[in-house]
Amino acid sequence: MIFRAGVSALVSVLVHGLGFANVLAELGLPAGAHAVVLVSFNLGVEAGQLAIVSVILPVAYLCRHWRFYPGFVLGAGSCGIVAVASVWLVERSLNVSFSALFRFAHVPGPAFGG
Repeated sequence: MIFRAGVSALVSVLVHGLGFANVLAELGLPAGAHAVVLVSFNLGVEAGQLAIVSVILPVAYLCRHWRFYPGFVLGAGSCGIVAVASVWLVERSLNVSFSALFRFAHVPGPAFGG
């Protein structure tokens, strides 16, 4: 079981690393900047994950005895994660963007803040 989890984590890390390596190559950064950009990006991702977990984990812990927790929180949460990951996979694999589907009609009006 532990071996499978390790292999799964390794494959996931390799896929993410290859995806980010392609983005770095497209940016045309000098050779010496790749390490700094990669480390900075990874630190930012880890900080973001810690922020999300620090908000979600206490709420999940408090709700763990709720009758609908297994079906709703775990089920709906897992489905939401799979849906977002699937959209990202299709967008990046096929080089398409679904962002136009999520844009709302622009309503002309005064600009915010002046």
